[in-house]
Amino acid sequence: DNTKANYEITEKNGLRIGFVSYTYGTNGHKISNADSYMLSYINKDQIKKDISDLKNQDVDVTVVTFHFGEEYKLSENKSQQDLAKFVCDLGADVVIGSHPHVLEPIIYLNDGKCLVAYSLGNFISGMSREYTDLGGILKVEISKENNVITINPDFIGTWVKRSTDASGVKMFTVVPLDIEKIPSTVAVSKGEAVRLEKYRNFVNTKIKTYVKKP
Repeated sequence: DNTKANYEITEKNGLRIGFVSYTYGTNGHKISNADSYMLSYINKDQIKKDISDLKNQDVDVTVVTFHFGEEYKLSENKSQQDLAKFVCDLGADVVIGSHPHVLEPIIYLNDGKCLVAYSLGNFISGMSREYTDLGGILKVEISKENNVITINPDFIGTWVKRSTDASGVKMFTVVPLDIEKIPSTVAVSKGEAVRLEKYRNFVNTKIKTYVKKP
């Protein structure tokens, strides 16, 4: 059904949450007219209409996801900033990005009313480039009181431990970034420990920028 709406709405604990997503492209693949309902390209006119439609559906929270940005860049570019600000100004509450294969900052816009995670990195990765074995889980707690929405995020960094089994098969194990939380069954070399310390510092200083510093 290619007349399907560009958004989905779900209800949870008394909150109506609207989801809509867009991509900058399809990795060179052409999408036929018959399949065009399967995704939405980034188009500001369409985005504006979709978010307006969601508001008319009386959603409490609007979540926008973008497939955008530059691969392997550890911070967002101007285009990402502009799009995030654009949808936040339209009334989006949460913006989540993907595509760069590395983590990018998580911030608040519009005086804390809109949470933006520019890129959540790789959760499972076979890439060899530094930082591509780093990702995370974003937990977003949303509450509503007197028609005021409050968004409280929590980010858990994850690391992909690469190894091989006895028969030489490659193994990929996703574990918490913090060394003290990694199960004792997962061996961490001295070199990996150094990398994890670097990653942990990166996450705490460059990614969790939504945290108010003392």
